[in-house]
Amino acid sequence: IWCFLRGSWKKVRFDPELYSILALGHELKKSMEEICLMTQDEFNYWIAYFKVKADKEKLNYGRSASKYNSKRNR
Repeated sequence: IWCFLRGSWKKVRFDPELYSILALGHELKKSMEEICLMTQDEFNYWIAYFKVKADKEKLNYGRSASKYNSKRNR
């Protein structure tokens, strides 16, 4: 609760780099400090990996939804 009272949520919401650090830490089960110790390249590769993964999941979800709808409309 203290972080909301201090306005930290605004920093996370409007600072894409901070949000990425926290999101990556969450996914990898690492602290912010551990994420910040990564090289810039490693950090960028992890962020790119999760973006590609999300895109592929959206694409696969769209395919499965369209298959479901085409079977349903028969």
